[in-house]
Amino acid sequence: EGVGTLHAGDAARSTDEPGRRVTAREASEVLVWEMLTSL
Repeated sequence: EGVGTLHAGDAARSTDEPGRRVTAREASEVLVWEMLTSL
């Protein structure tokens, strides 16, 4: 979606944004997690 290319070991952060599309050129793993805080 126009945010650039990630390579092995890279990370990306998304804050308060709608879902993103991820496309891989080869077999890959993508780890996604959500962090919530309650004060």
